[in-house]
Amino acid sequence: MRDENPGGRPKKYANAAEKAKAYRDRWATISVRAEARTKETLALIAKTCDASEADIVSAALKFYALNFAGWQDGLIFGKRLPTVQDKAYAAKRAREDANRDFLESGD
Repeated sequence: MRDENPGGRPKKYANAAEKAKAYRDRWATISVRAEARTKETLALIAKTCDASEADIVSAALKFYALNFAGWQDGLIFGKRLPTVQDKAYAAKRAREDANRDFLESGD
């Protein structure tokens, strides 16, 4: 039986190039425009965290998608994304925090 497959399990890829292509194909690639200061900040964060800029952008997108429900309601199309400095967002966040504190206090 060992004569049929002396090297162990069969190879999944014929060569290293095919393996690298399969790895690249597992991830989608997007191209975006950003302000110069955003790019500079991204580079600084990547350097500080010892990660690639692509990893930082991916993490930021995941964070936004998980923490801000506005995108599900279609609030980002044709509009600027909300930031922490936006007055409307800050007021909404303050109300939500106050409600959460009240409900968690149990009094």
